[in-house]
Amino acid sequence: MWRRANIFLNRFKKIKPSQDFLKKECLNVIEKFFGKEIDINQINIYEGVLYLKIANPSLRNEIFLKKKEILRAIKENIGPLAPSDIKF
Repeated sequence: MWRRANIFLNRFKKIKPSQDFLKKECLNVIEKFFGKEIDINQINIYEGVLYLKIANPSLRNEIFLKKKEILRAIKENIGPLAPSDIKF
């Protein structure tokens, strides 16, 4: 009986959050830092890198300067699936 329960629970260990969830969490952290709304279509996460398509150069510069703090905050919210770098 316990073996069946263990097999069943192992299935849940493999479940990962959706891409949309990761994007929304990253957006929430960036919006908390800067107080500006960013469209979810301007964000992409690919192979552990957060790609931002932001046209505003001053916002891009601010994000670049606070990159480590932003990544740390994202990692606190998401955990091990958090992106490890931010690129534009």
